[in-house]
Amino acid sequence: MTPDEIRNTILKAIYSDSDLKENLVLKGGNALKLYNITDRSSQDLDFSIKESIRYEKENEGKKLQDLISDAFQQVGFLVVGFEFIEKPKKRKEDLPPFWGGYKISFAIVDTEKYQDKIELQDPDKMKELSKYGENLENNSKKIEIDLSYDEYVADKKSYDLEGTTIYLYSPLMLVYEKIRASCQQLEDYKLVGNKTRARDLYDIYKILTNPKQANLREAVLDQDNFYILENIFKAKDVPLELMLKLDSKESDLAEDYKTKVIPQ
Repeated sequence: MTPDEIRNTILKAIYSDSDLKENLVLKGGNALKLYNITDRSSQDLDFSIKESIRYEKENEGKKLQDLISDAFQQVGFLVVGFEFIEKPKKRKEDLPPFWGGYKISFAIVDTEKYQDKIELQDPDKMKELSKYGENLENNSKKIEIDLSYDEYVADKKSYDLEGTTIYLYSPLMLVYEKIRASCQQLEDYKLVGNKTRARDLYDIYKILTNPKQANLREAVLDQDNFYILENIFKAKDVPLELMLKLDSKESDLAEDYKTKVIPQ
């Protein structure tokens, strides 16, 4: 399967459920790809979960496993090694309640190509079939889904994906969220603090210079939209004032851009 086919299979499976559709919003690189802002493909999907919603492995985790497994089965693939893990696995006492989420991982195996191995495999050890999984980007066989809870998603946009309605961050939300992510790299933000990731700033540049987003620059600076920026920052307790300190990372970001962004 192509990266786009894998992504679309997962998205259509997830958004076929009314409860998941209501609470999950796609963001990150795959949202950018669906907006035709970037050609960068990834099997990894990033979602935000609406504020105050929590998932449980036995409920939503099982539901997601069943939906995704059924969807891939319909196109000739077996989902193996499915895991639904809360993150962080161990919460520190001083970690605020809004900080966390869930990680899903699994591999997909071509049922026709590996039918003999699937039939002979011990049902209790199906995860071992992961070694026969489809080769993905960077020769990885693992597909990952990140779910971050307590996020602001009220200004999400609907998108028709092959007849299925899914929800994405709007381009404006993507810009504001990536500004927040840049601020979270600063030493002043103690929950993450002092990291360097030029990819976020590069994505902002790609969004704002995309011909299909010609009016977005004005929207970013429109005071009527600042409530979106404020709510996105507030969701993770990021002070707006940190935006004034981003230039302190200029040299580090320039180096990160040369070594990690350009090679991609």
